[in-house]
Amino acid sequence: MPETLTLSLTGTVPAWLGFNPTNGQFTGTPTANGVYPIAVVATDSDGLTATNTFNINVASTVSPTSALKLVFQA
Repeated sequence: MPETLTLSLTGTVPAWLGFNPTNGQFTGTPTANGVYPIAVVATDSDGLTATNTFNINVASTVSPTSALKLVFQA
């Protein structure tokens, strides 16, 4: 039987960045240039955790009709 993982974020997440813990999808439209550190935590049914950290680097903001879509695959 496959292990069930619960995904969550830790730390400070930009207000423009959404995260769906069910499918691991990030969505959002950056509002300012910068480096945004993100930490995703996967917790199993025994309470054990693993953390994946990465940066979202925004060099130029996008138009309001564009959207950021990242998918975290466990």
